[in-house]
Amino acid sequence: SAADSPIESTRSLPRFLWRRWHAIAVAIVVTTWLAPPAHALDIEETVWGFDGEPVIGEFNPFSVLVSNYTPDLVDIRLRLQRVGGTGPVGARIDERVSLSPNSTRWVQFYPYVTNEHDSWRVSWGLRPSQGVTINLTGVTDEPARILLESTQSLSPGSSGGMKRFDEGLFPPMVAATAGLESVVLDHVPRWTESRRRAFLDWLQLGGTLELLQTANGAYPTFPEDLSVLNSPLDEFRVGVGLVRRHALSRAEIGADHFQSLRTARSIARDPGDEEEDNNADSNSYQQWNDDYGQFDMTLFEHLRRMTQVDHNWLLIHALSWVYFLWVFPGIYLLNRRRLDFRLGLLAFLVLVSFVSLCFHAIGRRGYGESTTMHMAGIARPIGNSGYEVRHWSDAFVTRGGDYAIAHDGDGRLYSSAQSLEPVRGIIDNGLSGGFYVEIPPFSSRPFVSRSRVDALPFPVSIASIEIGPNQRIEELEISIDESFPEVSMDSCFAVHGRNAYQFMRQNDRLVKTQTPEPIERLMTLEEFWQQRYYPAFGRDGESIPIEDQYEELRSPLVMQTLDRWKSKNLRGPAVPADQVVLYVYAPMPKEFYVHAAQFPSQMGYVLYEIPLLIPQSP
Repeated sequence: SAADSPIESTRSLPRFLWRRWHAIAVAIVVTTWLAPPAHALDIEETVWGFDGEPVIGEFNPFSVLVSNYTPDLVDIRLRLQRVGGTGPVGARIDERVSLSPNSTRWVQFYPYVTNEHDSWRVSWGLRPSQGVTINLTGVTDEPARILLESTQSLSPGSSGGMKRFDEGLFPPMVAATAGLESVVLDHVPRWTESRRRAFLDWLQLGGTLELLQTANGAYPTFPEDLSVLNSPLDEFRVGVGLVRRHALSRAEIGADHFQSLRTARSIARDPGDEEEDNNADSNSYQQWNDDYGQFDMTLFEHLRRMTQVDHNWLLIHALSWVYFLWVFPGIYLLNRRRLDFRLGLLAFLVLVSFVSLCFHAIGRRGYGESTTMHMAGIARPIGNSGYEVRHWSDAFVTRGGDYAIAHDGDGRLYSSAQSLEPVRGIIDNGLSGGFYVEIPPFSSRPFVSRSRVDALPFPVSIASIEIGPNQRIEELEISIDESFPEVSMDSCFAVHGRNAYQFMRQNDRLVKTQTPEPIERLMTLEEFWQQRYYPAFGRDGESIPIEDQYEELRSPLVMQTLDRWKSKNLRGPAVPADQVVLYVYAPMPKEFYVHAAQFPSQMGYVLYEIPLLIPQSP
C-alpha cells in the first residue's frame, strides 16, 4: 500500500521529529514553571573567626555578607557544609535567612574547624550557581586579639598591631568565643542583651579587656548590665578576667604596647626546670603533637568502645564463608550441570535473602539491648551563675531513626566532627540550638558540643597559700563545702605554673600533701593512644570496668585545658603566675546530660577546671 511505501515513510519522518521536539519543549516549559524560583543571592564577603583565621579544634564564628538584588522578599535556609574530594563531609549547618528586596545583611555560622585544609560551601539551593565554595587559607592555634570597631561593615587592616573586628559580629553566645583572647575597646558597643551577656561571660572566664580613652579623653561609661566595667581602678578583675584602663587613645597606641603587657604575667622558672623538661616523657608528647588533629577521633573511639556490642562473631564469620563459597564455586558448579539458568539465579537470590536475614538477626544485639549515651566533658564556672561546658559524646541506639539531640541551657553549638564521610543530619547552632541526625539501628553517632549551662557551681576558694622564692607553692589550703563532689583524691589536684599539687581532704578543706610534681609526670597518655587502635579489653580477655575506662580520659582532658599538646608551649608555664587552677574529675551531673527522652540511659565524667586567683599581699 501507499502508506507502507518507503517514500511515504520518508515524508512522515520530519512530522515525527517535530512532534517529539514539541513534546520535549512542552516538558521543559512545564518543569521550569513548576520548579521553585532560583533566588538571586550574592555572597559579598566572608570573615573567618575574629581576625581572619579560625582557631583549630574550636567552634569559630564564620560571618557571611549576603545580598538580595531582586525586587522580591527572600526567605530561605542558608547552608554551610564542609566538602571533601568526594562530596559533602559531616552534617550541614542551617540558618534561616530573610532578606527584603535589594537589601544586604550578615549571617553568622559557627563551624567546628579540625583541619587547615578544609573547604566549606555556602549554598541556598542544589544548583552549582546557588552556592560558593570557600577554601581555608590558614588556621591558627593562637586565640585572637582584636580591636572592636563600631562600623556597620568590616574594614581591613589593623590599628596598633590589633586586627579590627565589627562589634555587630560579636557572637551572642559565650560558646563561640573560645578563639578570642583579648579585646581593645574605646566606646560602648551597640549590642543586644544576648551579646552583652556573652561578652561578660567571656570576660569572667579569663578574657582580657583593654579600655582606651575616647577622643575627648574620657573612658566610656557602660550601661547597667555592663556596669562592672565602670570601675575607676587602672586594673581590676571580673571573675578571673582582667580589665586594664589605659590613659591613651586609639591613635596613641603602638604595635607592641599590648604585646609587652601580654607576657608580663608569666611565671619565673627554676634553673632545674630545664633538666625536668629533658627527663619528661618525650615519646608521649611527640605522639600528642603528631596526632594533634586526631584528638577528637581518639576520644570518640574511647567512648564508642564503652558500648560493648554483643555480636556472635563466630557465627558471623561462618555465614560469611558460606556466602562466599556458595557464590563461587557453588553457582559456577551448579551452572556447569547445564541446568536452566533461571534455577541458578533463583538459588542465588534465595541465598542472598537467607544470609541477609541471618545477618540482620545476629546484628540486632546491643549493649544491654538499650539506647545509651557516653560522654566526657570539660566544665568551667562562669562566676556564680553557671558553667561553660564542652562535651564529647557517643550516642548508641538500638532502633534506627531520626534523633533530636539538645542540652539544657542556651547558646548551644554542635558538630559531627567528621572528617571523612557525610552525615545525614542538620545542625541548628544558636541560643536554642540542636543536632537533628539519622542514626542507623545498633550503631553510634559521635558528636562534639559546647554550651552555657545554668547550674550553680560548687563554691571553692583559697583559704591560705604560701609561695616560696622559687615560685613554688609551699603551703596551700582550699575551702570547700558539702556540695563538693565525692571523688578520690587522685582525681583532685591543682596546677600552678608547670607544677601539680595533690591534696588530702580534711572536713571542709583540701590540704596540700606533698612536694610538687611536674605536670608531665601526671600526664599518662600511653593508654589513651593505644585504645584508639586496640579494643578496651584487659590481659585476661575480660572487659575493663567502665569507670577504669573513664579514668584513662582524665589526663588527656587536662592536657586539652592546658594547651599542652602545642609544641611551643612544652617549655612554658601552663598556668599564669597569679592563678591556681583546681582540677576535679567527677561523674557528670544530670544538668550536663542531653535533654532528650530518646536517650533514657546516659553516663559521663566531667573535668571541672576552676581557676582561683591568688590573694595579693597588701
